[in-house]
Amino acid sequence: NVQLKAILASLHNGVIVVDSKGKVTHINIGASRILNIEPKLYLGKPSQELLPNLDLSSSLKQGVVKIGIKYQHNGINMVVNITPLNIEGKISGGIIVFQDLTDLEHTAKELETVKALNKTFETVLNIIGDGIVVIDEEGKTTLVNQAMADFLTHPKNEIIGKPISEIMTSSQLENVVKTGV
Repeated sequence: NVQLKAILASLHNGVIVVDSKGKVTHINIGASRILNIEPKLYLGKPSQELLPNLDLSSSLKQGVVKIGIKYQHNGINMVVNITPLNIEGKISGGIIVFQDLTDLEHTAKELETVKALNKTFETVLNIIGDGIVVIDEEGKTTLVNQAMADFLTHPKNEIIGKPISEIMTSSQLENVVKTGV
């Protein structure tokens, strides 16, 4: 029991346990942090006071498992899983596990920004009439614009990832990367 409590306390995700009537019996540290609440204030209270509009009835009455429910609480977007707590064939409560999607949504927006910048960068590179090739410290091609691909008479996807020495046999680019000269 001590180990189980330590595990629940260590989880980053929020975990709330309710009894068969939907009254809160446990709130872990993750739930307290995500919901910005004092757990003592909600223990023994109906789960609706803590998580309004989150319907537990089908889980508590029929044992329905609900996965991936989108839920918003005080402006925080979450994904929620509701699992009935089944002890000796009887539903004795439910476990609500949820994750704050704020960080994930922020990361997704950053990724979209980076993708847009890469697209702009690629467009600019391909507008330039000069051939451009970039290699990494191992001499492998990491970027090539369309002018260089046309000059080398290879599609860009056949150039990327290959050693420059295979593509341009007389190239000194690997030496430049190694020596700086």
